[in-house]
Amino acid sequence: ERGLPFALVPCCVHWKAFPGRELDGRPVRTVAQLVKWLQRRGGPGTQVASLDFEGQNTVVFNTRGALVWGDRPDVSAETANTGAEGPDPWGRF
Repeated sequence: ERGLPFALVPCCVHWKAFPGRELDGRPVRTVAQLVKWLQRRGGPGTQVASLDFEGQNTVVFNTRGALVWGDRPDVSAETANTGAEGPDPWGRF
């Protein structure tokens, strides 16, 4: 756990690039599934809301800062935020 507040507006799933994302034992392939996956990954207090604009307007957030970077111990919060790790700016959290 890094204890960072966060807000994410997922727009694309890219399920082939992230085969390890699973929700209830099944691959995450839709934006709705990705939102649920992010909410579970975000830890206690993670919420989902709709933003006031058209298009992909669902935000997953936690103001208490509980995002868990998961199975990538080599990815620090700083690296994931800056994309300094290389071609994967999302840090594959």
